[in-house]
Amino acid sequence: MKEEIPYITIQQSLTEATHHELDLHDVCILVDHLNYIINKNKEVNLTRIDDFEKGICLHIEDSLAALQELEGAVAGRMVDLGSGGGFPGIPLAVVSKREATLIDATAKKAQIIEGFLLAQGLDQYIEMIASRIEEVGKQRKDAYSVAVARALTGLPSMMELAAPLLIKGGILIAYKGSDYKDELDAAKRAQEDLGMEYAGKRDYQLSDGVSQRSLIVFKKTGEAKHQLPRRNGQAQKHPLYK
Repeated sequence: MKEEIPYITIQQSLTEATHHELDLHDVCILVDHLNYIINKNKEVNLTRIDDFEKGICLHIEDSLAALQELEGAVAGRMVDLGSGGGFPGIPLAVVSKREATLIDATAKKAQIIEGFLLAQGLDQYIEMIASRIEEVGKQRKDAYSVAVARALTGLPSMMELAAPLLIKGGILIAYKGSDYKDELDAAKRAQEDLGMEYAGKRDYQLSDGVSQRSLIVFKKTGEAKHQLPRRNGQAQKHPLYK
């Protein structure tokens, strides 16, 4: 971390940006996580953002944007679909203290994240699974109250992947850019068949003054009309709705 940016300064800026009073110890963990990912990115492609200051905004701040939606969700475990470098799952779990499962299909990425969780003692409530999301959906049907997904796939495909994992009343929180209209229209066409229901969206701007982002929420209302999960990769390659 650059010495001219003290932890307490980062705490203050993140608190202001997220409208949540963040604990300094938690912020230290999140900063350590970001530094760890930037360093490991030299070995394995974990993120396209390898600048620390940009990472504070585009990784940590953006991840924490969903705290409001997370706090309004029913109690229970959270799952991060396609977690990559651990965003948004690790920041959300560290701040909310909600138990979490991170899923990524790339074993090397999962191993790196597992190393960080073990080193920080976060493995007590955050687990990392190296697997396809569909495989976890078969093994842990109706196991999660919240699913989060960021930079994963189109919204209808996200819903299809999340639906088997969620309990009835559980929610999917999807992170999107500002150009989401077509995806949202397709997702609304798919919702009844997937046993999901549109629950709202929230647009926001990050503190860089440039990045326009959106959170889109769907709630699981019942069972899907399709046998889910489908075979590995089908949700992305052949989405039910476009």
